[in-house]
Amino acid sequence: MADQQQRRRHFRLRFPFRERPAIVAGSAEFDILEISEEGGRIESSDDAATVFGKAVKVRVRFRDGAEVATAAYILRHDAGELVLKFTRPIALKVIVEEQRRLIQKYPKDALR
Repeated sequence: MADQQQRRRHFRLRFPFRERPAIVAGSAEFDILEISEEGGRIESSDDAATVFGKAVKVRVRFRDGAEVATAAYILRHDAGELVLKFTRPIALKVIVEEQRRLIQKYPKDALR
């Protein structure tokens, strides 16, 4: 498993339930389970599949109030989750700041 993670192109940040950011597309809003610079995972649902069936403008809204504008579409379905691809990457700095916030808020083992 650790070897697989090392081969990934981008760092992925998985969120505890209470700290999940939202991805907002028009009036629809979904929790992000995991995020990287180029995409994210959300729970699969009929609504999500309809919204992200083609590239749509979205805002990724983090719990600290930071927002990032991009567009997203479904890359693939994976074990009850939708893997989304962002058309404009999220800056690594934003993801690292979010990781730092989570580490400060939670004990080390709470994020596993």
